[in-house]
Amino acid sequence: MVKEFSMDYKSFIAKYYKDANEYTLSYIEFFLNQVKKMVIEAKRTMGETATDKEIFTTLFEDANNIQILSYSAKYKRGKKSDIGMTKLYILKPFLVNFVDWLNEQELIENYEELNKFISTLTPENMLSEDNMSQTYFKSIEDVIKFIDYIGEQCFNSLAKTKKNFDFYDSTDDLLFTKAIAILSWNGYTYEQMIQMKKEDVCIRGNTNYFINKPTRKNISFFEYRILKNFIQSDSHRGIPSGRLIKYNNNEMLLRPQKARSEMVPNAIVCHLARFNEYAVKVGSPLLLSQKSLARSGFYALLHENCKYNTDNITQNIMRMKNCDYSQAFKDRQYYEKWLKMFYSNEQ
Repeated sequence: MVKEFSMDYKSFIAKYYKDANEYTLSYIEFFLNQVKKMVIEAKRTMGETATDKEIFTTLFEDANNIQILSYSAKYKRGKKSDIGMTKLYILKPFLVNFVDWLNEQELIENYEELNKFISTLTPENMLSEDNMSQTYFKSIEDVIKFIDYIGEQCFNSLAKTKKNFDFYDSTDDLLFTKAIAILSWNGYTYEQMIQMKKEDVCIRGNTNYFINKPTRKNISFFEYRILKNFIQSDSHRGIPSGRLIKYNNNEMLLRPQKARSEMVPNAIVCHLARFNEYAVKVGSPLLLSQKSLARSGFYALLHENCKYNTDNITQNIMRMKNCDYSQAFKDRQYYEKWLKMFYSNEQ
């Protein structure tokens, strides 16, 4: 017989998080409060809630969305921190510990089943059409339109209240953000981005545009023109303050602020976080995520290739990614979700 759910979490924290820092504990308390709220609202026992796995999927989806939104509390206090240490990365060990604790308290009967289920929870396989609609795009043109929209909201608002502050200019403003978005769309990681030099953005003849290093990728004239404008710029206006940020002008494509000697991945993450935070503030349903942009870019390219190649989708993925069938089959599932979201009316 399964016991009724008790709301006393002290023994749980004492056992699993005795030496945890304040940062981690704040998230653990948040998760526990969410559990309490869900169980109360559902008017069910903990055993009943856990058995249908609702509590775990809901927590994971919430944390996955929160991961994209903002930087950590430590960064907001002006200290350096690992931006990747967000709720998502604290949550999975928490779920394992929580199920173990529930089992010890005899609050659940399906311990092994729940542990197996939790092991399957990843951002990828929790990807629903609703999640994708927040961070996935149909084309790079749509990405740039979204960046321009947020820029207009921010800078046009500042121009109405600040003296000598110019309205948003889609040609010159947010080029740093646009460059990151274009590089992400073409599958480059933060680590690869900071290694690129200005000379790696190339043109051959009149119509062949490409990024040469670290791996060669063909790009459109639309992308090339934005990257060349960014190369020729020496500063950008930041979101949300509008403050002019001067670059340490060197041969690198992504240049750091003038006071710093080199660009680091964390600076890119922080930049996107500030952009997303403002986007949320003005009620935007969209956000920028490097991984989601990279996947969207690959799916858009795959969609074009499938128009002209007689191979099936899985075979096309295997050829394009040089991967095995298992990985290609997994990618195909995500691609079909993306396809359904953006091309359902054309099929």
